Amino acid sequence: MASFTVNAQGTCITNDDRLIFAVEVRDEDGAPVSGLKKSNFKVWQLGHLFGQLDMFVVELESIAGLEGHYHLVRKLWTPAVNGTFAFKIIVGKFRTKGQTMAWVVKVDGGPK
Repeated sequence: MASFTVNAQGTCITNDDRLIFAVEVRDEDGAPVSGLKKSNFKVWQLGHLFGQLDMFVVELESIAGLEGHYHLVRKLWTPAVNGTFAFKIIVGKFRTKGQTMAWVVKVDGGPK
């Protein structure tokens, strides 16, 4: 079975409670994989599947040098506690799959 190489970084936008992953997907030859849709991505947090309805995907292929890069965005992600959260990101298309782990640190900035 062929495999993708997947790299990801995550961040939590605390002012509007968005969770964003920057994801890079490459094929076995190292070429960027374009044309992926929401149905090609699955994101798990601590064993719970977020599901495709909770996220939207933005492909960045129109920007030179960012082919094979995607933003996965989940609105209204508001964990009740501070800490480091582990996420598993799985990318699949036909019989080709790849996965990676990404961590997001949520720190409350305190009163304003």
